[in-house]
Amino acid sequence: MCIRDRAQRLTRRLCKNCRKEYHPSTEEFEEIVAEYGREKFKATNIEYTPELTLYRPVGCETCSGTGYKGRMGIHELMEGTPEIKRLIKKQASSEDLFTQAEKDGMTTLKQDGIQKVFQGLTDINEVRRVCID
Repeated sequence: MCIRDRAQRLTRRLCKNCRKEYHPSTEEFEEIVAEYGREKFKATNIEYTPELTLYRPVGCETCSGTGYKGRMGIHELMEGTPEIKRLIKKQASSEDLFTQAEKDGMTTLKQDGIQKVFQGLTDINEVRRVCID
């Protein structure tokens, strides 16, 4: 039996017609890295360079002035590893389960959202809006 626990949220997708490219400040980049988790962020191989580009919403006729057109999901999936199953049997706290799931390689909702920010699909404010800590 494979135990999996999922979480998902919908985030607005940046309008491809009007999204505006920008180079984030080092402060903004460092905030995003901190929200992702510094150690785990290293695995993304994303570095702060002069070529690093993010996008922000603008607004046009296509998106009715919002800067967003459509929605997309951000997800996290906790695998039922042997250690997770052991913790469930022991009726461990959700905090202990979450800690173990992260050790087992789980990507959180916010981390998935941040990856999509770097792909130009959404912006960091939208990820923060739907991923309430």
